[in-house]
Amino acid sequence: MEEEKANLKRLLENLTSADMKNFVFNLEPAAKKYKCNKIPLGLLENTQNEAWEIARLMIGHYGGQAKDMAVDILNHIGRKDLIPFEGPCAVSAGRTTVDYKDQYRKEIMQNYTLIREYNCLPAERVEFSSRYTKLTIIKKRQHLEEKRKEFLAKGDNHLQLMRKHRDSNITVECFFSPVEFNKCDKEMRTVVIQGPAGIGKTFMVHKIMLDWASGELFQDRFDFVFHLQCRELRISDQDGIEDLILKCSTHLQGGIKEILSKPERLLFIFDGFDELSLPSSEASGREMSAVIRLLRRNEMPQVSLLITTRPTALELLDSMVQIDRYAEIVGFLEDEIKEYFLKSFHEKEKACGAFNIIKGNDVVLSMCFVPIVCWIVCSMMRENDEDGEDLLKNVTTASQVLLHFLNKLMEHHCSNFKQSDFLPKASRLAFHGIQEEKSLFTEAELTKFAITISGTESTIFSKTFYKRHLKAEAVYHFVHLSIQELFAAFYCASQASSEVIRKLLIDSLKPDHGNLIHIIHFLFGLTNVTSQEIIKDLKITLRSDLRLALEKWFPEAAKWYREKYKTYAWNCKERNPQFLLQLLYCLYEMQDAKYAATVMTELPHLDLNLCPLNKIDCMVVKYCVECSESVKMLDVRYCNLGDEEVKILWEILPKCISIKIGSDNLSEEGLEFLCENLVRHQLFQHIELNISKNGSQSSFVLEAPAIPINCRLSFSGVPDLAVKHRSQMLIPKYKPRNFQLLEGNSEETIMYIINLLRSENYCVDRLRCGIRSLEGIENINRILSMETKMRNMTWELMNGDENGYSTLIYDAKEKELRLSVFGNCTNHTIQTSRQLIPSCKPTYIYFQDLNEAILRNVIRTLNIDDYYQKSLTIKSNAYTTTSVENIRGILSNDKKMLKLSWNVYLRGSPEITMMHEAGSPEIMTQIV
Repeated sequence: MEEEKANLKRLLENLTSADMKNFVFNLEPAAKKYKCNKIPLGLLENTQNEAWEIARLMIGHYGGQAKDMAVDILNHIGRKDLIPFEGPCAVSAGRTTVDYKDQYRKEIMQNYTLIREYNCLPAERVEFSSRYTKLTIIKKRQHLEEKRKEFLAKGDNHLQLMRKHRDSNITVECFFSPVEFNKCDKEMRTVVIQGPAGIGKTFMVHKIMLDWASGELFQDRFDFVFHLQCRELRISDQDGIEDLILKCSTHLQGGIKEILSKPERLLFIFDGFDELSLPSSEASGREMSAVIRLLRRNEMPQVSLLITTRPTALELLDSMVQIDRYAEIVGFLEDEIKEYFLKSFHEKEKACGAFNIIKGNDVVLSMCFVPIVCWIVCSMMRENDEDGEDLLKNVTTASQVLLHFLNKLMEHHCSNFKQSDFLPKASRLAFHGIQEEKSLFTEAELTKFAITISGTESTIFSKTFYKRHLKAEAVYHFVHLSIQELFAAFYCASQASSEVIRKLLIDSLKPDHGNLIHIIHFLFGLTNVTSQEIIKDLKITLRSDLRLALEKWFPEAAKWYREKYKTYAWNCKERNPQFLLQLLYCLYEMQDAKYAATVMTELPHLDLNLCPLNKIDCMVVKYCVECSESVKMLDVRYCNLGDEEVKILWEILPKCISIKIGSDNLSEEGLEFLCENLVRHQLFQHIELNISKNGSQSSFVLEAPAIPINCRLSFSGVPDLAVKHRSQMLIPKYKPRNFQLLEGNSEETIMYIINLLRSENYCVDRLRCGIRSLEGIENINRILSMETKMRNMTWELMNGDENGYSTLIYDAKEKELRLSVFGNCTNHTIQTSRQLIPSCKPTYIYFQDLNEAILRNVIRTLNIDDYYQKSLTIKSNAYTTTSVENIRGILSNDKKMLKLSWNVYLRGSPEITMMHEAGSPEIMTQIV
């Protein structure tokens, strides 16, 4: 092919600049005539009409047809004089040729466009494009600690760890791109892609074949790409490379010689090297099979190789093949998981709903980076939707999803599967690892459990290499921690003695054995009727007394938790709400409503305060409460609830005698749902509701205790329009005795609330309002003071900015008006005094800091004709010791002050109190 490229280059170099432009212009119609894919216009423009670049593109895209197309174009543009009568560009009269490359491409398109899914009926197929989602492939080896963290992480933590892989991502297009080595470009001839079972290696190869056949991939690199599935290859010294090609297409029989004449233009893909039946040392006669010769490059070393394998076979592969590039498929990231769901459902809304449900399940979400898990979950949820059932039916529990995953993994990714031998050994190892808090195992440790990493075992285990003491070593681990926990549960359910199970259940209640509760989850899940149907396919026989042991343990565990944490503690760690949630998960995994109803009497108080709850957690709480007759108390405040979580929990509130629920992540729609339901269904007689706004998110805390209380309604940072709307809904229904607007709302909004309260047939005890201006405080205070009904309530009017903060409080019981000014800004204090003292005439004045300038201003303000209070108190938290006498002098020299009774408290060191009786010439001073 290189010779043909050189000959074509020499021919094109004879064209003038104008002829060359004409030649390039006619490439597209020539491609149509020869039924070839046209060269993209962008690539042609990049050549700048250089003969060598055009020749390279023509050979890369048209292969053997390039010379015939060149002759046709030269004839068309009137340059027959350049056509040689012999050589690479000569035309033989009467010649008939077969375009094997074009035939093979069409065959690949026909065979690969449709695929058979795991659950397809006979002759049923689906479009590959409707299922394929881009995989994340990284071009570096992960460090042991990186692998360990990913293995242990669940839910959002796992997704966050996976996102870092975008930085080291490599695309398929770059697999064979050269890399710089010793200042030279090193050609990539052998590329190895590794990944565990079900991660999408074969799907990636399928995509490569389709893209090559459709002209979208490797066009300037490979004339033929051959896909060899290693599980179907038989190693024989009788086979030749020709036989391997004919396994891919028998139609290539007549073109074998032509195909093999250009080995540098061939790519062989060995898919699933770990499934290749390699010859044993005794069978050395097969060492010279075509497969071995290709891999070891004993024959046709110019060909390119793409090899996929599970990590457990990497060492063997490395001993046989000189690897130029190594990459690893890590599966789906969050965006790709969502894209897979979108492709699996016909309606976007249902796809997003299904994805959001799974996103709330930490265990299942952590496994969805594996494409086969995505397929299982989507298939089951789609089937539920088609049957008109709830999306979650049959995918309710983590046990069910992982059992389906394991079942499919064994069925479709294992050869010579011996369940009765493998599962018990892997289960014993898993339980041993959980007991020892161990997730990484050496080969020696696996040998102790009679596990050899080959065949079936490589389906469940992954292998990671790391450097230690100047040499490379390897460790093994289960595909994910949840799989190890499930296998540990298999051991306890089918092999362990009664004593081992008893000890497991006892140890799970110890604080330093918190990891054991996850095994117990799966044990409860294995007793589920649906799970047992799946287990039959795995040929696992559960202990007959397992369910009885679990049913006995749960009420004991509930009682232990109740006694240990009966004293309420705000400290989340001391209260350990996570353990309570795990107990509820046990009942959820079992899915036995009758048993749950019986034992939920042992958990009358569900205090999950400060325990983060996702959507699945809320469904677990909902399930358990629905099963119970009633719950005395449910506390789900500060649990990071969103709209969906609040809606789920709202359904069970009627079953709770006392509730405390809150959210910091509510949308406007979620808040509307809350208020509408509070009005439409008056679930509670007495509530305390706090609503606040921060940016686009709303927060609320709702408390409805069992004992009667005065209702309270509070708004903080909520826009004026929303305050009016919510108040109009809630005030007539709940008649709050305590109403609060904690941040500055407009005077008009406050008047709206006052009129709303005034019109209701009840008396408010307390009104607390933040007002935007001092004028607003004056106006609101005047209006409230004018009505007897309003004077029977206590009100607090507040205003503040960066310079200071003021409050005007009317005490209905004492009939006293108090002004407090906070802040160290003298100008702010003076301005507040001048504006509020004359109009409001407080009987109590408090200053955070008092100096001579402020005191003189206050006295000057008090010297108004109609200010004659029976008693006046001035109080300050700070003063300057050297100015005490000056303060005393100012007070004693003012005639108006001598006519009033007053007390001045100066807190500090020492604390000074100055007292004066109306009409007395003396000021009494007390120093403490």
